[in-house]
Amino acid sequence: MLKKDEKRFKVSLNGLNKVQTPLADNSPEEPNITNQDSFRDDLMMDILKDHPGLTYEELDEQMSAFGF
Repeated sequence: MLKKDEKRFKVSLNGLNKVQTPLADNSPEEPNITNQDSFRDDLMMDILKDHPGLTYEELDEQMSAFGF
């Protein structure tokens, strides 16, 4: 490694130290709810409002059959 590159590397590491950028994600585990699950549930509620004769279970089965 060239001296110029080594100096640039050390300066970069110092910059990371100042902003305290985490190198590993040590945050606690979140519940297993994803945005996709929330989106799917919201979408299902909108569909059920538009189709009052359709049950939640029927819609859930239909959406699962189509891979959604």
